[in-house]
Amino acid sequence: DSLCLPEGSDNAPTTTVLIGYLTILARVCFNNQSVYMELIRHYSTTKATETNLGDTFFKVVKLWITKFQEVGNTAAGPWRRKLWAVVLCASLTMEHEELLRTSVASILSICIQVFEELGSDKGSSLALERYDLPPESNSANYFTRKRELFLSDPVVNTDIRMVLNESLYRCEQSIGSANFEALVMKDSAAYEAIVRDMDLPTRPCPPNQLQS
Repeated sequence: DSLCLPEGSDNAPTTTVLIGYLTILARVCFNNQSVYMELIRHYSTTKATETNLGDTFFKVVKLWITKFQEVGNTAAGPWRRKLWAVVLCASLTMEHEELLRTSVASILSICIQVFEELGSDKGSSLALERYDLPPESNSANYFTRKRELFLSDPVVNTDIRMVLNESLYRCEQSIGSANFEALVMKDSAAYEAIVRDMDLPTRPCPPNQLQS
């Protein structure tokens, strides 16, 4: 419930706590969208105040968007931003008209920010450079193990460019070309920016046809 409380209310979480909650939800969504949607469905049907699945889903997406700039610059910052961007891409495939009508430009902008921050190495070196050895460490064992764990994380090895193209492709296949043009491509500046800055085709293509 704390995710949906107004900021400033007595029980509202601090920004740091809220970022943590949203990151956990993003990780669940990244690992298994079916489990994530079941979690959202359970929340929607057990809340004291009646709500529906679409409204709850949209609230979380809006929080990922509005809180994105507050993720911070800790060692986990780049990883979190990439995780959030990936699940925001996935939200484009959910056939939620209000989301497509109001939030596409923000999601595309976030994807560009993450793509530019990560660069060609998809973010691994960016975050690894921020890991500090603990004072008591006399060897590189701690850092080496942390590096291995980090590099094995599927989030690190996910290509945000590929994810965005696939999400847009699935979105168009789901809602039809006319609706895709009206809802997704309507903000020509945002759409042209991902084509230009992320080297994506002018129209999303099947995932196996996108050149890396």
